[in-house]
Amino acid sequence: MKVCTKLRPKCASELLQKDEVPESLRSRVGFPDLAVKSPCLHVIDVEPGKVAVVAEAWEEWVTPVDTRIEELGGIVLRRVRGEVIDAQIERDVKTLRTELASLRDEQSRALKDQRAKLDAKIERAKSELHAAQDRAKAALDAATHEGEAKIRLLEERLGRARGDAKTKIDARIKATRAEYQRRSELLRQAWDLARQAVAG
Repeated sequence: MKVCTKLRPKCASELLQKDEVPESLRSRVGFPDLAVKSPCLHVIDVEPGKVAVVAEAWEEWVTPVDTRIEELGGIVLRRVRGEVIDAQIERDVKTLRTELASLRDEQSRALKDQRAKLDAKIERAKSELHAAQDRAKAALDAATHEGEAKIRLLEERLGRARGDAKTKIDARIKATRAEYQRRSELLRQAWDLARQAVAG
């Protein structure tokens, strides 16, 4: 696969405006009036005549996108980016902890001439756990920054909203706070598990 286009705003909380999306990209994805409200958008050539559009989007209503994509013969798949990243970090830490424990157990029973090879494997596993720890910390920092930016944006909207819209935005602020607290706790646990395994 070849990444054809990648757009990023100056900061994560800034929203791209319609005129910042190149005309060639708007036409290519079948949305000439596309107004991108996303920190990043990728168009990937999958095979001749087929592309994948990968976007980080904040949707209040999925029907317009689903309808238009279906009209174009496409399929919409949605995943929560944070959950995918968090699950990968958690799997990496668990796998590496298990590997490290197994290597340490084997080392305790190994003959003297086998220990040097096992020492090298243990050091490699520790290094990979340190890297997983760094990924968990980076994901935690990113989640914190992203959560704060989303909440600030919602609070700005809340100040201008009236009636039912105000109630919906307030509920979204609460849900966003709860989600980032959950993610932060999960990532802190992954970081701590990696630290314990390395120290172990």
